[in-house]
Amino acid sequence: VLIALAGSGAALAALSVAANMPVAVAVLALCGATIGLFAVASRTLLQRRADDVVLGRVFGLEEALQMIGLAVGSAAAPILVAVFGASGALGAAGAILLALAVGVWPRLRRIDQVTEGPGPDFDLLRRVPIFSPLPQHVLEQLTGHLIRRQLPAGGIVMNEGEAGDRVY
Repeated sequence: VLIALAGSGAALAALSVAANMPVAVAVLALCGATIGLFAVASRTLLQRRADDVVLGRVFGLEEALQMIGLAVGSAAAPILVAVFGASGALGAAGAILLALAVGVWPRLRRIDQVTEGPGPDFDLLRRVPIFSPLPQHVLEQLTGHLIRRQLPAGGIVMNEGEAGDRVY
């Protein structure tokens, strides 16, 4: 998330001083790539941090915040262009994103320290043929619901006629 914010900010700032069309196109491609990286990284982080019960509402809030951000950016763009000119507006927008990246850096580091990755159960599920075609985020979600049970050799897993409530 931090790399995406900083990368977008740096790309916009670089676009403000791009000397020719090929450089501008390359910088815009970098900006687009960092926006895609931000979308994937933020969604993945939300999926790992939010409880399944509220995940839909969390994604709804994320979408709402994105729309608010687009509205604020759309309203601010003509003001920035009027005050700073086109190049200055791009530089200002880039500086805002870079400042935002610096501002959220401590919080994102704390989140990284407490957010666990997929874990060993993820690889276990990926090797099971029925689960292997599932996308990574679904497998990660499933690993959060796994319950390990240890049985002695020859122990009874389930008896015939019992209602099935687990996958073994």
